[in-house]
Parts: sequence; C-alpha cells; structure tokens
Amino acid sequence: GPDCGQAPADPQANSKARNLICYLRTHTYVSGQTDLPDADRVQQLTGRYPAIVAFDFMEYTRGSIQTQQVIDWAKSHNGIVAFQWHWYCPRGGNYSAPCDFQPDLTNPSSKLYQDIDLVVRELKKMGDAGVPVLFRPLHEANNNYMWWAKKGQDAYKQLWRLIYQRSQLAGAHNIVWVFNGMASGQGTSLASWYPGDGYADLVTSDYFQSASDFATTKAVSGAKTTGVAETFSPLNPNSDPAWPYFVVWASRDWNGSGKDVAGLWRTAMADPRTISLDQLPDMSAW
Repeated sequence: GPDCGQAPADPQANSKARNLICYLRTHTYVSGQTDLPDADRVQQLTGRYPAIVAFDFMEYTRGSIQTQQVIDWAKSHNGIVAFQWHWYCPRGGNYSAPCDFQPDLTNPSSKLYQDIDLVVRELKKMGDAGVPVLFRPLHEANNNYMWWAKKGQDAYKQLWRLIYQRSQLAGAHNIVWVFNGMASGQGTSLASWYPGDGYADLVTSDYFQSASDFATTKAVSGAKTTGVAETFSPLNPNSDPAWPYFVVWASRDWNGSGKDVAGLWRTAMADPRTISLDQLPDMSAW
C-alpha cells in the first residue's frame, strides 16, 4: 500500500507510482536488467526473469519511439518499467559532447524544451496506459562525463527541476523520480548534485562495489528510498548490502566488466532473496 512512510515528490502522483515507491521501499534485491533481449537472456541463463527492465529514451528525439512496445511488455509480463535517457545534446552532438544548454533553460521555444516535452508526452502515454515508470534522467550526475554534468551542480539542478516542472504541466503523474550519481570515486560528492526532496523519490548510485557506497547513498537519501540504478553485475544477497533494487547494464558490456556476469546472474537468481518478475504483486490492481 501507499502508506509506507514516504510521500512521493509529486504531490499528484497516481496510485501506481505511489505503490511502486512503497514496494521498493519495503523490499530488497529486486532484480533488474537493461534492454529486453538481455532480460530474456537472463531468463535463459537462470530460469528466472528480472523484475525490472530498463529502457532508454536515447533515440526518441531522433524519431525512434518504442513506447507501445514498452506498454505491451509491461502488460504482458506484469513487470516494472525503468527508463534512462542518454540525451543527445539539443544543440548538436551526443550525450557526452560539450553542450551549452544554460541559455536554453529559460527559452520555451528551444530544442531543449522540445526534447523534454517529447519525452514527457511518452511518459504520460505510459501513465495513461496504467504503467508507472522509474525515470532516471540526467544520470551519473557527479561523473562529469555527460553534457548535463559539465556545467556544474547549479545548472544541473536547474535542468532537473525544469524536466520535473514540464512533467507537472503535462499531467504526467506516473513517474517515480530517480536521482542518480556515483557514491564513490568521483571529484564531487553525490550529495552536492541532489536536486532536493521535492524533486526526487529515489537516490541511487551506479555501483562500483566500494564498501562505503551503501552508507553514502543512504546519507544522501535521508527518508528517501535508495537503489543501484546501474551496475555491471547483479547483487549477491550473501555478500552485498541490502539495496532495495539493482539494474544490470546491457550485456554488450558484460565481457568488458572483467567479471563473469552470466555466472553472477546464476548465483543471484539461485538465491530466493533475489526478487524476480514472478514474485511481483499484481500491479494492475494498484
């Protein structure tokens, strides 16, 4: 139920978003995998399907829309949908290119606004179809690699709040707002990029298995729920902290991770504490 001690950042969040927040708040080791073919591969390897599948808005601004496919998957599998956004710079270039976006923050006719509004419309379509979304925009905040992080914390927070405000204006109230950075190994702290309790529901780290990552993320989150929004290998309940959820990155990079990711998936899914898709509640009733 929605009364789990954490109110959503969006005061108008619908019941599905509220229940998803509370489900993650009250569970641990909810499993996830980026990309549908890779989630299918996990099932082939282990006999169990990840509870979360992460999709990407990357090509949406170039005309490749997969929203209906996502809705169909959510309806047929009763799984949790997550989205990240490798956002091509609205002024040209890829997601890591230098991008002078600050002048556009107050320009509603800019490509920046157009991109945001396009993605927000697709989020709302999912909401209208009864699908809540773990939305991770502007990810890896303190890594200084993505263009949205290259202008510093203040510009980052302004952009985050703009995306939130445009979502509010559009009536997209099915969003669970996932703030993401690195808990360790960066030049600036995760906390210094946090957009504020009124703009985020989950505080997550990309997991590099530093012993301090769990405590650092908890310290930033305060009363919010945490998670591992992107990691190269699944968590092991026998050895890893009790994160609410984790999402393994795409299998095209499994070999480059230096780990036996397939073997680690087998280990994770052999543990009954790892939550797979078949253990999820009926989200259609939320």
